[in-house]
Amino acid sequence: MYLVKDNIEYYSIKNIKLIQDDMLEILDYISNISKCENIDFSLDGGTLIGAYRDSSIIPWDDDLDISLKKDDYLKLIRCINKDKNSNYYFFDESLNNGCCNFLAKKSNYFLKMKGRFFSYLIPPKVDIRPLNKIKKEDVRQNEKLRGVANYIIHGKLNNLNISEVEDIIKSYDTKSDFLFWYNNYYGLECEDGCVYSHPYFECSIDGEFGNEEIYPLDKVYIGKKEFNGFNESMLYKIYGNYKVLPPIQERKPVSDSVVKLNNISSKILHKSIYLHKNNINSKFYLCLYVLLSTALSKFNNIGD
Repeated sequence: MYLVKDNIEYYSIKNIKLIQDDMLEILDYISNISKCENIDFSLDGGTLIGAYRDSSIIPWDDDLDISLKKDDYLKLIRCINKDKNSNYYFFDESLNNGCCNFLAKKSNYFLKMKGRFFSYLIPPKVDIRPLNKIKKEDVRQNEKLRGVANYIIHGKLNNLNISEVEDIIKSYDTKSDFLFWYNNYYGLECEDGCVYSHPYFECSIDGEFGNEEIYPLDKVYIGKKEFNGFNESMLYKIYGNYKVLPPIQERKPVSDSVVKLNNISSKILHKSIYLHKNNINSKFYLCLYVLLSTALSKFNNIGD
């Protein structure tokens, strides 16, 4: 639906504020754990732009992003798993299979996403993205490793050819062995003269960034809540003049609508998501999640 707020034109979906409130609650939870464990994270992507530009979540934004150094990322994942808060869970493959984690809330509200062949539901979540720390002279090799990870997870070659990818995978025996090493050990050892890079290409910032471009972190706000943010010079490098709004056709959520489920349906769907992402029989639970998600999205739409 078309809206105008504070002289800004954009498109949104009904009840997106309910999702944004849930996402902000997740962000608060991550922030509280990080403070207790001396972990530094930064708001990232559109979340950071909104904090700098408006001290709020971008009105049409339906996901939040944070980034942090790989060692802090691994520590945060361990701390969240150890905390065992029943209100949240990781909406992603296990750490061995994915390059990123998404912390989700067990909410009754879901976002309805339009896939190529069917619609499906995802919970309110915060994307948690690690930054690999690498030596400047290893940038080219890092790009190759990013490409291999991207190919294994997303099936896209980017600038690599298939023979290069297969040769690198063979040196680690299997795809799973490569990902285990890449996600748990790579990007940790550099001490001086390092640059930082996201570990994959999809939905990420391309290129490498020097320590001085990221740190020290600034204080930014979403409403009255204080968070850390990469300094403004990094924002300008990535997005140019981020204070200028994108074209109006880009001012819209990724999702199609907001769906509310009753308590029983919500618990069943959350359980199917968790089992799909954390079980050996992942394909079975993926089918279960898809079937449940597709069926429930048709009968519980509150966003039209």
